[in-house]
Amino acid sequence: MVAERHQKKFQQLVQKNCSKDIQKKWFINVSKRKLNDNETSLQRKGLNYVCTPTGITKKEMLASVEQGIKDLPSETKNEVRINIYSILKLAQPPTNRI
Repeated sequence: MVAERHQKKFQQLVQKNCSKDIQKKWFINVSKRKLNDNETSLQRKGLNYVCTPTGITKKEMLASVEQGIKDLPSETKNEVRINIYSILKLAQPPTNRI
């Protein structure tokens, strides 16, 4: 009796998990436009997927840092600028994940 109940419960769990996996791999294209393979692949990745930026926007980073350090003493500002410059100098653009 217990073994039967365990088997039944196991079968129900397997069915639920399989249907969730299938739902994750499929999407509904509600547009009239036919999607190519790259677009379909991107859609299958889901809503939490983020495209890789094409480059590092150093100007924007430096502007944000300058805004953040404006109230610091001059010596500290210079130290931060030197550290940021050395980090950005070595920074590599991220690899493309598509």
